[in-house]
Amino acid sequence: MFGFESQLLFAIVATLQVLGLVSVAVVRSTEYATASDSFQRIYFVLLLAVGTATILTALAGNSYWITMGITLAVMVVGATLDLCRERQPAEF
Repeated sequence: MFGFESQLLFAIVATLQVLGLVSVAVVRSTEYATASDSFQRIYFVLLLAVGTATILTALAGNSYWITMGITLAVMVVGATLDLCRERQPAEF
């Protein structure tokens, strides 16, 4: 029974990580598209799911919390990082 539970937990964690990272890429690529609002909602739901899974795996003493924490950090930085080359001065 322990092997099945471990495999199921791994599958859930891996799926959340892949979906979270894909959502960051989709949100960044559709930043100025008309459908960006729906993709942003999906991103925030997955961000909440990854954050919750990170806390739950850490509380359970499972080592998956490390990779979940890394995924959470990549999702946050990936969504907020602005790599535009044109810097415009602030308008007052």
